[in-house]
Amino acid sequence: MIKSYTSFLDTTLTPHHLLNSLKVLLPEYNVITSFNSSMSPGKYILVKNTSFYLLDIPKGKIKGCKIIATHNDSPVMKLKPNFRDPKSETGAKNGYEELSLSFYGGGIWHTWFDRPLGIAGLTITENNEKIIITDDSSIVIPSLPPHLNDGSVYNKGFHYRPNFKGITKIGNIDGMINEKTISHDLMLYCLEKAYVDQKKQICLFK
Repeated sequence: MIKSYTSFLDTTLTPHHLLNSLKVLLPEYNVITSFNSSMSPGKYILVKNTSFYLLDIPKGKIKGCKIIATHNDSPVMKLKPNFRDPKSETGAKNGYEELSLSFYGGGIWHTWFDRPLGIAGLTITENNEKIIITDDSSIVIPSLPPHLNDGSVYNKGFHYRPNFKGITKIGNIDGMINEKTISHDLMLYCLEKAYVDQKKQICLFK
């Protein structure tokens, strides 16, 4: 069961990836985009924007229903809508560019420092085409050396530093964002894969 869970984590990088994962986990469910009371008995995945509803309609007269709710989001770092700083000279000098980040939820953010991160999520084009993104271009959020870190990040939280940035090579994300992109919901994820230590029976990363 643990191996199945780690495999699920490796493929379901964001809520936008969840539908594809559900198709694999629940092949007996049919994907639909609308619902009405005259639908035939069966199992369905109702898709509404980025929300999903699992419907199990039994045969015969329905006397009642059960509703079970959950959520598929979690603390994460995201690229800001305008994540490129036109005033930054970092890229022009060293072949790297800075990406402005925002923070969703209450994550243990310092664990994201100094490790390879990828980008995943959703982009929407001017033709309303929705594209699921999974990209392993390496992004790094460098930690500050002790003589520059006054503890404010850890003591007061990351909202104390609203202009926090990641660094990547110029051109790494050009294939995801272009002139046809009108909106995006792109998040960072850990490139290290989860695996199970059978002796210790714990989930680790490598």
